[in-house]
Amino acid sequence: MGGGGVWRLLNECPNTFAAAFVASGMYRNINPQMAAQTPLFVTVGGAEDDRPKEDCQRVTESIRAAGGEVRFDIIPGLNHPQTCEQSFTVERIGWVFGHERPCVTDSIRFGHSPAVLCCLHSKIMHIFAQKNSLKTSDMQTIDTTNLCSHLQKKLFEEDGIYHPLWMTLQDDSELTAIVRSRQLHIYRNSKKVLVLAGSSAPKIIREDPICELLQIERIKWMEQRFDKALAAIKDGSADSLKAIEEDVAELSKYYGSELWKQDFAADEAGKLSPNLKRGVLSEDGIWNLLADYREIEKTIGI
Repeated sequence: MGGGGVWRLLNECPNTFAAAFVASGMYRNINPQMAAQTPLFVTVGGAEDDRPKEDCQRVTESIRAAGGEVRFDIIPGLNHPQTCEQSFTVERIGWVFGHERPCVTDSIRFGHSPAVLCCLHSKIMHIFAQKNSLKTSDMQTIDTTNLCSHLQKKLFEEDGIYHPLWMTLQDDSELTAIVRSRQLHIYRNSKKVLVLAGSSAPKIIREDPICELLQIERIKWMEQRFDKALAAIKDGSADSLKAIEEDVAELSKYYGSELWKQDFAADEAGKLSPNLKRGVLSEDGIWNLLADYREIEKTIGI
């Protein structure tokens, strides 16, 4: 079935899939108006004799002219088998998973050919031609443009709470990630372990070293803000207090969350390293800090 099957489904099932990927698929009797209903990524090898890149480009341009969202890559020097093997980079797959569409209820029968992979995930369905695993060597090319802006800040800024995890993703050969629904879905050896979002709490799918790192780095990050806020409150000046407004807001949010309870429970159970500084987990630490901050706020009228 392969890429040709994807073209057929685009013709026969418009407004069904969130996005589609065609790697060097035969394109017979394409209806541009029908295919234009689905965001589409198409690749073709520059050395494919039976699928001239110029003809494939004309097909994608006709779909684009019909209002479709299309990305088209010519991969220089590759024949058909090579194109089918090498098209599936994290960047391209990340682009596909960056789209979403409400899940359809109509029953659709797919062939059992191993050349077709269909993925159904809550509100999104994607179809890829050919099986392929994500390669960590491509991680630096992951398309992060569809990430939530808050999550981008947490991941990419050096003082971001998730920045150590992002660096670990670059170094750990067993880890891969895909951008889906503006979140970062992290996998170890093709099994999902963690989902990071911009505003909501991270979702641990299964226990993994990167989830342990997430907890440790969160405590460190909060501890830095705790120390900074304590120093500012001790100083007592209006400028010092205004400088910690965001830090106090983060600490207050953390203290009232399930994450603080989880971190506190881990500490009580002796699961944290004795060398980890964690005044932020003392039962009265943040409570007293917030009370002192609000008292000084009233006193100096900021």
